[in-house]
Amino acid sequence: MEKTRPRRLLEAENRLAYLFLSKGAVSFDGSENDERSMSSNVPFSLNFGKIINEIGDVADAYANYVADVMIKGRREDMPLTHVHGPAYSGISLAVLIVTKLKEMRRIWGIRRSYGLKGGGVYGKIEPGAKVLLVDDFIISGRTVRKNYQAVRDAQPAAEVVGCLASLDVRSIDDKGRYVIDGLEEDLGIEIHTVLPFSNMVWEYHGMKTGNDGKVYVDDRAFEDFNDYLRGQRAKVTRTSGTHT
Repeated sequence: MEKTRPRRLLEAENRLAYLFLSKGAVSFDGSENDERSMSSNVPFSLNFGKIINEIGDVADAYANYVADVMIKGRREDMPLTHVHGPAYSGISLAVLIVTKLKEMRRIWGIRRSYGLKGGGVYGKIEPGAKVLLVDDFIISGRTVRKNYQAVRDAQPAAEVVGCLASLDVRSIDDKGRYVIDGLEEDLGIEIHTVLPFSNMVWEYHGMKTGNDGKVYVDDRAFEDFNDYLRGQRAKVTRTSGTHT
């Protein structure tokens, strides 16, 4: 279900979209995907590692989404009390998000932890905690499932209430479902995305940006992306007969 975007969140989304495109974290020029890899027919590439130096700006957008869409002023009955996610080059996205919530939005009392490369959790998760998972791009969903299980193993008395990622690229799982739908069905959590991928592509189609007036989404990329979405939709429809 589409959520209303407050002005502050829209501004954060716009900064995030420009960051992804200008730094090459999302590219339509045929460059190489990151290690999780997309199939060869995908008309874009993803590499979150290209924005590690700007991860604080990424955390800004996540924090604004949490505050404006998930918490929405509910200070007494908080819908989440803990944030858990991966670390990038030793930098924990969850730690940054919680810090931004304090500094920018004056939201206190949320704890954080992060996943270890070999599995497990660094940081204490209290019994009864309402845990929000955070991730970068939702591609195969494996990282979300791994972090979900790590939290459940570390604290069985905690509740995983959802997952927040930058982008959902409309991948399809081995059961013929959109990956995001499969995660929601299998794990019983809601998946949120800070930046709707289609919105970013449509907004930047043909737009000249930056000092050099570069166009990051030209006509060919725009058509290829829409062909990709139509193809993914057709695959899911043929498999399930329930998705539109």
